[in-house]
Amino acid sequence: YGGKVTDHWDRRCILALLKDFYNDNILYDKVKFSSLPEYFIPHLEELKEYDAYVNQLPEQEHPKLLGFHENADITLDRALTSDLLSSVLSLQPRSSSEGEEDANQLLKSIIQRVKDYIPGIFKIKELEHNFPILYEESMNTVLLQELLRYNRLIETIHNSIKTLEKTIAGLELSTPEIESLQDSMLKNQVPLLWKENSYPSLKPLSSWLNDLRQRLDMFSNWIDNGQPKVFWVSGFYFTQSFLTGVKQNYARKEVCPIDKINFKFQVLAIVDPEAIQEAPADGCYVHGLFLEGCGWDSENGHLAEAYPKMLYYKMPIIWIIPIKLIGEQRKTTIDSEVAAPENLIINYETPVYKTSLRQGTLSTTGHSTNYILTITLPSKEPEAHWVKRSVALLTQLNEQLKDVKE
Repeated sequence: YGGKVTDHWDRRCILALLKDFYNDNILYDKVKFSSLPEYFIPHLEELKEYDAYVNQLPEQEHPKLLGFHENADITLDRALTSDLLSSVLSLQPRSSSEGEEDANQLLKSIIQRVKDYIPGIFKIKELEHNFPILYEESMNTVLLQELLRYNRLIETIHNSIKTLEKTIAGLELSTPEIESLQDSMLKNQVPLLWKENSYPSLKPLSSWLNDLRQRLDMFSNWIDNGQPKVFWVSGFYFTQSFLTGVKQNYARKEVCPIDKINFKFQVLAIVDPEAIQEAPADGCYVHGLFLEGCGWDSENGHLAEAYPKMLYYKMPIIWIIPIKLIGEQRKTTIDSEVAAPENLIINYETPVYKTSLRQGTLSTTGHSTNYILTITLPSKEPEAHWVKRSVALLTQLNEQLKDVKE
């Protein structure tokens, strides 16, 4: 306990776990705690009988014992391996006379790639004429604010790269900040200086550069071709600002307070954004979300068990629909283009996070730096089933899409 229950998600998780042990069934013989036959409450008399029962239990617990999917073993092994390799990497010497020349050559090639890959800053003053601040179109403001945030990151990258080049050439003295930059780049890690001006990400440097370029290309396409029909929600620096813009457009259109607007979500049967011919009249289409901990039954439109060895599932396009709240209504609702099953039990409240770390801090705006919003998805299973599987939606993955089911 220890003060770790800090929000709704913590409380939901603890209640789901305690429900297995604090219930009326606990009073009956051989109550099972999972689908595994070995784990039950034995009703014995002698202490040695209890010792014998405990000793015959498997030495290594199966993921099902804790309500996890079998893929949890893969996730655990990868996390342990990543921690081990990170520890080994941190023990490497920062420099050596023998490998200094090779390191400088590698560093120069990385610098050149960064310079070629990351374009210059967006010209905000010129874009303000093409995307003026309008009462009826909040997305223009969202666009300009996003460009300002990315401009800060682009300037930080290019300025630090210029300083690093001068340091390598012996034109400037090295500083702890530049040494840290150099060390991180050689280890394929995002430098701390860049992280401080960047969006949350757990990707290594090479994947992070690819991701950043895709984000910048998305906004370049928005500038050149107008507002996209389907938004890549993963590409926003401050996603909450985008969602507020969607609400604000609807509130001004319907002439009602923005705090009386909520979202419902319609999961489409379309995965490819290119298949969408036009934007919706209200709200917006988004893509780029990944399910972790389970899969998606595209035929019946509900959550399903994950495929073996597939840790993530790429969600279809989701229509974010703003609606007026009725009275004290606060629940987010779900609709599906595919008919919901007749024996639908619940709408599972699925938290959406920017990264798989699933933790963040409150920013100056009062929003979390990682949690975005909650999307409810239909399910045949009770809520606790998915809670114990740690089901959530992510806007980005740590690595490439090799473990993703589409």
